[in-house]
Amino acid sequence: MVALRIGVIVDDWELPAWQYRALDDLAHDGAGELALLIVLSRAPPPRVRGLAFRGYEWLDQRLFGSESDPGARVGALPLLEPLPRREAEAVRRLEGFDLAPDDLRFVREQHLDAVLQLGGGRLAGGVLDCARLGVWTFSHDDEWRLGVAPLVPGDSLVTESRLVARTGANERVLYRSFASANFNSLARNRGATLWKSAAFPSRAARAFAEGREPPFDGGPTLESERAVARTPGALEIARRVATVTARVVRNRWRLRREDRIWFVALRRRRQEPLVDDPLDGFEPLPCPPDRFHADPMLVLDDRGAHHLFFEDADRASGIGVIAWRAIESDGRAGPSRVVLEADHHLSYPYVFRWRDDYYMIPETVEKRTIELHRAVEFPLHWRLEKVLFHDVVAADTTVLEHAGRLWLFTAMSTGGAALNDELFLFHSATPSGEWVPHPWNPIVSDVRRARPAGPLFHDAGRLWRPGQDCAGDYGAALWLSRVDVLDEHRYRETPMRRIDPGWTPGGLCTHTYASAGAFEVLDGRVWQPRDRFPSQR
Repeated sequence: MVALRIGVIVDDWELPAWQYRALDDLAHDGAGELALLIVLSRAPPPRVRGLAFRGYEWLDQRLFGSESDPGARVGALPLLEPLPRREAEAVRRLEGFDLAPDDLRFVREQHLDAVLQLGGGRLAGGVLDCARLGVWTFSHDDEWRLGVAPLVPGDSLVTESRLVARTGANERVLYRSFASANFNSLARNRGATLWKSAAFPSRAARAFAEGREPPFDGGPTLESERAVARTPGALEIARRVATVTARVVRNRWRLRREDRIWFVALRRRRQEPLVDDPLDGFEPLPCPPDRFHADPMLVLDDRGAHHLFFEDADRASGIGVIAWRAIESDGRAGPSRVVLEADHHLSYPYVFRWRDDYYMIPETVEKRTIELHRAVEFPLHWRLEKVLFHDVVAADTTVLEHAGRLWLFTAMSTGGAALNDELFLFHSATPSGEWVPHPWNPIVSDVRRARPAGPLFHDAGRLWRPGQDCAGDYGAALWLSRVDVLDEHRYRETPMRRIDPGWTPGGLCTHTYASAGAFEVLDGRVWQPRDRFPSQR
């Protein structure tokens, strides 16, 4: 792999923290080499936002902001000073700003593969063709400077961020990602999205260095409307503040009287493909009033017995353990027994068989680990076999045996991004062996289908992957995506069907599906009065 020679355009020695991270990743990733610094003077100054919007930003940051502000200014001199530097003046063109002829000539002589733009306003003219792969620009820059999302009425449930390559002839998307829009807070909406965007240039550089063609974001994308960048006026901001305030007060008032409770439902397995199934006939399994159940996993053993593993959580604290119950041949569920507990939350008990042993990978995100447990006496007794990953923020790990390898799918948060946004893939010869990262990681960067939602399965002659749709709400629905390509060098999937919570009366969310033998399970979430909670009577 030959590293790309990349130039950088800045108009200041101080950069927003997320842009500094993007440069730092490029400098140390190995796929890109920072080869030239272009300091652009006389570039257009940042747009001046109105007093009302600046006041809204200040209040929002005070109420919802965090210490890891992606817009905090960071001195980039230590990183940029060693680079060959060209002081250039911005030349106004009809559609933007260009470089002067002498500066253009100098940049072209550097034989750059790409130029990453981190300042200088909208560029136009010859500068767009001074590198082989064009000028790389974050297309959301204007929206974030102006604070459009989530202030514009009618926005979709997702916030899109893009890295695009612009040339004089065209513009093409290199990388794009979708995060859940936070309609209560501009600061929170910016934060996770911009931190995630910092990884795009190094991912694109690596993909180009490996000979791939863009886009590099995991196959077909569910489209959404993009907001038009504009500064909201005082009246619009006032309306927005009133809407957010009313929503927060309304939600808090309802939560004083009701809980949103997860439950598990079971039905006998149908013959028709799941992508065409009407999803009727699921019956909730009994659950104590002070508990809630979620993340169901079904296992069929050699004797033909069905085993249900699930998260069993305390309704007051939300702390979960892993429980088991037998499913009889008539669909009745036996008594629940705890099979795994810890001093932290456990959920999503992914159970699989490999060779003659049963393994479980529960979600241990609070420990920042991915842990492999092996059954000492199936299904009730388990012991820790190996910690597969240390110091990771990962959730809902799911394993598939395919083409002689084991494939580990997991949602991961890297560098401050939201946990639900991106799916990473690893492969190994054995469960406790070395897990090799897939070169296309993350293989999906879309909050609407990235996070695993149960085991992969074969249906209608194809391999399917359930993924959570967390746009607007955690576990709001799930998507069934057809896996088109899966090997050590490539991964492609196509989203085919969205399963919303309408299969159950009053359903709010549904985020895990599994099947084995004669049965299949879903979980759902509904409002339930707090007066059913014994400790509050």
